[in-house]
Amino acid sequence: MPDIPLTPRSLPGGYVPPHIRAGRALRARESSAWTNYRDNTGKFMGDSNTADDLDPITEKTGKAFRVKEETAEETKPASSIGQGLVKKNLQQASPIPFVLPRVQLEVKYVEDDLTLQYAQQLSFSEITLAWAFQQAISFEAIKDYIYSYPLGLIRKSLSLIVDDKSEVSLHPKFASVLFYAVERNCPRSVRLLLELGADPNTVIYPYDMPILAFAILHAENECLNTTSIVTTLLGLGASSFCIPKDMWEDYLKVPRTEIPTSNQVDVDTRSSWCTPTFRAALSRTLNLTQRYFLAKAATLKPPSGRMKQIAKAHNITALLEAPYHLVGQAPATTVVLSRVFGHIALCADTPLILIYAGPSGHGKTELAKQMGTLMSVDLLVVDCTEMRYETDIFGPKNPFFGSAEGSPLNNYLAQHSGERSIVFLDEFEKTTDNVRLALLLAFDSGTYRDRRNGEALDCSKTIWVLATNHGTETIVKFYNQYMKDQTEEVRAAAPLSLLDIMLKKAFTQEMGAPLTGRVTLIVPFVPFSPGEQAVVTHKFILDFVDKMRQPIDLIAKRFVGHIHLHIQNDTQIASHLAEIGYQLDLGARSLQRMVQQHIHVKLADKYVEGDDEVTEGINEGPLQKYGVLLKVIEDEMEVVVNKEGFTPVRK
Repeated sequence: MPDIPLTPRSLPGGYVPPHIRAGRALRARESSAWTNYRDNTGKFMGDSNTADDLDPITEKTGKAFRVKEETAEETKPASSIGQGLVKKNLQQASPIPFVLPRVQLEVKYVEDDLTLQYAQQLSFSEITLAWAFQQAISFEAIKDYIYSYPLGLIRKSLSLIVDDKSEVSLHPKFASVLFYAVERNCPRSVRLLLELGADPNTVIYPYDMPILAFAILHAENECLNTTSIVTTLLGLGASSFCIPKDMWEDYLKVPRTEIPTSNQVDVDTRSSWCTPTFRAALSRTLNLTQRYFLAKAATLKPPSGRMKQIAKAHNITALLEAPYHLVGQAPATTVVLSRVFGHIALCADTPLILIYAGPSGHGKTELAKQMGTLMSVDLLVVDCTEMRYETDIFGPKNPFFGSAEGSPLNNYLAQHSGERSIVFLDEFEKTTDNVRLALLLAFDSGTYRDRRNGEALDCSKTIWVLATNHGTETIVKFYNQYMKDQTEEVRAAAPLSLLDIMLKKAFTQEMGAPLTGRVTLIVPFVPFSPGEQAVVTHKFILDFVDKMRQPIDLIAKRFVGHIHLHIQNDTQIASHLAEIGYQLDLGARSLQRMVQQHIHVKLADKYVEGDDEVTEGINEGPLQKYGVLLKVIEDEMEVVVNKEGFTPVRK
């Protein structure tokens, strides 16, 4: 830290790493030059050719800090990723850019958040933003930094697609700042930049590696699970086809290391970047869940331009990711998104009433929760198993005893009057006629009166989700007839309109015409296919992998941590556990139980065998490595957990 206070004249916009300088210098006419610099509009202001012209003034209204370049001969290759960045030297160094170079600011506060706050007084710098991502500065601080500048400047500085659909490239780059958000493994940061217009198919130069591939490959170096980044990119426009199709088309097959011949597969130029070296790395890191969502993205119809426009106008662009947060249930998510966007576009003055019907554990609750998260709205979950009377769900009316307290649902509606909100009524089939009758007015007109004071409330923007197991028999019968053991194409073509007619009839008989007539849509959730069962199982395995990766914390009494859980042949393990454990009436819960019994318990047993005491100092060393594999023991397949030593990680 310097002894002098931080001032606008002493804090540069950001440090340009050596590999970028080398790439620029390779194109320079002279052996040593000064970069073009630009003002706060993002325009180039001219050239400087002498050291005397160096001007460190970085006020927001002034010129951006200029950094001296070095020639390719003068620049030493940076460690790891910096080696071989100049194309002519690619054969002389490792060409796998899984780690971005560390960005350093020349002057900064002791607390990184304060450095970023002060940087808001200066010209915007994508280098500063990249530094913020690498320093793990809080998401809110990064968001504040970005939104303190004109969005037009941000879009240009991030090399985004502008209104005239031409790419604005301010200067040659090794990687856009979106790569640094991906490297941080923070879906919110990636989503923020994509919503601002960052290109989800941007590439890293000079390899032309798409950012989707970088997200997958980066996992190996850091021993991280980057699946949430992959699904975020896919949900907001990344193309599956930048990854060789044969590696994910049949997601249950382990990807081959060798490149298939042209007569074996259709060649797609979008994956031409994938050299044998990259393909070998992909075959190690591309996990089952990622392969599944790559295949799913290739079959789903992308959001329309108008849907994107509506999403952007209402700040719900993230909702377009919903299909990538749910295994299976593609018809359900597609029809729900279509109806939600249509309801918003029409500025409807009545609420949206959805029934999620189907067997337990097949995504009804998960889809509702993801809708709340992705729409950034509060979600109220109401357990309907105890709802027998009107007062149970809404509370007593004023002036009766208890009216001043209201009820969770009553108070939620009052708090969100006139706002977008989601109410999830779980196990709705267990409500009584008295409760259903009380809901009719709110469902029908979108108006409701606060039980505490009689104030009129606006519920027209409320999305009501009624989750029920009723109709399961009808759904399973339909599934067995039209979808079971069929290809994805045949399943997608199943006559769901016929199922809708059958369900409306069943719900009218069970819940009555007044309630069913007010329902906007009945959404069927079907059983998982064998492949989907394996993917759901694998997602529970990944959740456990993430949990074990957390540091040891003796104060919190977390003795098990800082572990690299190496899943050997994830498809084989997940398929085996799904085959022996899936139960239709429990769905995902039965698969979660199998992971707990066969992996959680066995890792715990192996971990506690150690004689040495657990200390937090373990967090400073390499990861403790445990392998999970499937073995034949006494003619039976069994999941085995073994201690395999240690895995070094980059600090």
